[in-house]
Amino acid sequence: MNQELNQGLETVGIDLDTGTLRAVRIDSEGKVLFRSEAPFDAESESVPQIAGFLNEIESKSGSFESCGLAIPGLVDISKNKVVYSSKLTDHNNADLAGQIAAATGRRIVLENDANAAAYGELTIGAGTSVKDFFYVTTGQGVGGALILDRKVWHGVTGFAGEFGYIAINEEGTHLEDLVAADGVVRRAKTRLHQDPASSLFEIGEEKITFEDVIEACVNEDGLAELIMERTGMFLGIAVAGVINLLNIEKVIIGGGLMKAGEIVLDAVIKRASELTFEPAFEAVSIETGALGDDAVAIGAALLARNRQA
Repeated sequence: MNQELNQGLETVGIDLDTGTLRAVRIDSEGKVLFRSEAPFDAESESVPQIAGFLNEIESKSGSFESCGLAIPGLVDISKNKVVYSSKLTDHNNADLAGQIAAATGRRIVLENDANAAAYGELTIGAGTSVKDFFYVTTGQGVGGALILDRKVWHGVTGFAGEFGYIAINEEGTHLEDLVAADGVVRRAKTRLHQDPASSLFEIGEEKITFEDVIEACVNEDGLAELIMERTGMFLGIAVAGVINLLNIEKVIIGGGLMKAGEIVLDAVIKRASELTFEPAFEAVSIETGALGDDAVAIGAALLARNRQA
């Protein structure tokens, strides 16, 4: 069994994604025993929604004492508080964990979603065999996490890994503007009328979603493949910077973007190889994460078990 896994009670991890609460319950070896999802309304009070979801999980899978909650935003793990999250604006600098604990009687551990996913990959996923790697999460946003000596590196104030904020051109365009879901859809709409034969054209410009572009790419739609290849190229520019700076052992990429298939990963590798110092590129492996949609929730559950109260 991986040394990062501690013996103990089963724990639950929650991934607070855009519009969705996604949870897993894991055993002492990190195996998923139970999965559940529920809608999440960012415009409504968060605590009753999360507390109700936890109670529902207990009713369906049995009691548990600890839960990890991973959110898209800045988390101060020393205080177990949300510093800033666009998805939980009513809890910026508030004691979200304490409020949920008071409502449910359970210990709540907070973490940034990218850090949680990286911890999951480190412990039971694609990062088990290496000491150091950089993790990228993609989808509604773009995030990053750095694992050094098999530990999440949080930085001096705890906010390391804001990968999506990296500027990738002289105009200062952020990586997230081009690679996150909204950017992918926006670029697809811009090119839509140049390719009326695309299956995306049939959906209609106003109705196209990120999932539509992913599905079209998997089905070998030419326009969608072009969009995904370009998306991988943009991501590869930023990944090259990480490799040049850190001479890292591995880069692991997870999240919704990778559902498009090898076309994205191949484009990332190709562009990174063109922009990376050759000896550093020869030493790095760039690959897709092993935990899929469960990565964030699994990592959150593992952190709830392994992080000291």
